[in-house]
Amino acid sequence: MVIKTLIKSFCMAMLLFFHIVRSEAQQIVNYPNPPFVQRLVWSEDPYALQYQLLIEREENGVYRNLIREITTDSFIEVSLAPGNYRYRVIPFDLLGRLAAAPEWMNFVVRPALRPEPVNFSPLSFNIGDEATLRLNIFGRNLVEGAEISLRRLDNSANPIVPVELLNLNDGREARLVFDNRQLESGDYEIHIRNPGGLESGIRGFTVTNLLQEPSNRFPLVGRRFVADELRTHRMIDFSWSTVSGANAYIFSLFQETSHGRRQVLRNNPSTQSTWTLRDLSILDPGTFIWQVEAVSLNPNGSFERRGRIGENTFIIDILLPGRVRTEDPGVLYGN
Repeated sequence: MVIKTLIKSFCMAMLLFFHIVRSEAQQIVNYPNPPFVQRLVWSEDPYALQYQLLIEREENGVYRNLIREITTDSFIEVSLAPGNYRYRVIPFDLLGRLAAAPEWMNFVVRPALRPEPVNFSPLSFNIGDEATLRLNIFGRNLVEGAEISLRRLDNSANPIVPVELLNLNDGREARLVFDNRQLESGDYEIHIRNPGGLESGIRGFTVTNLLQEPSNRFPLVGRRFVADELRTHRMIDFSWSTVSGANAYIFSLFQETSHGRRQVLRNNPSTQSTWTLRDLSILDPGTFIWQVEAVSLNPNGSFERRGRIGENTFIIDILLPGRVRTEDPGVLYGN
């Protein structure tokens, strides 16, 4: 009994945890209901004075009169509840007499379903990684014919429509494909409008345009610096390849400790793709992580684009000297 209670408590806690994570990262947006109007149209007859419109609704297999109206238009706009209906239009001739009644036209008013997105994946997309964005949405009422688009939260661009859209699992999943040339950096809402006009959105999707991480990074991963090398070469040289679109690089150095990474230094952006550590006294024996990020700066020195961070490790493999034992020099003389 105790075990069952503990398991139940654990499951409830996990459900609450995932709900909090989703609600913080992915915000659901519900839009107000639009007015529901149905439009019935018929062909206009030049010899008709006016028209008598009849609309009947089916109730328990029997059609009952709902609307009887005289109009000179060739259409009517009504607001009908979901159900099965039929209508017909009888013209009046120019003498004001009813003409022959046509056959009934049946139609159905379906219930309007509000899309209910629950979550999506991936949470973010970097333009430089793939030629296409494949976005999966999960929820309910993601029906065939829904209009799904990406809308920037700052409203600085037109909605982005997918090049492919597939509805699956009885409206519980939608798979979308976007051309990355359509995308710009920013935060987006995934907006869904069902055929009935009801719409919802889910926010938390981010598009980035990060520069690639610098390659050909030296020292290589796991490089060991031993005593003889450090005795003769009193510096450590770092280098990497330049990145297209970048005009500066940020170098950072960390030491791996029992409490995690400790930052040793972080340089200001530099145009150079090399850097030399000349003050070895800031190092201790152990493992170090060095990182480099390619960035693009505007003339004012502000970031225009950030980059993916590349990192390597190196090891200072030396022993610290012990206590020096001094020898008795005996009697020394001088003048």
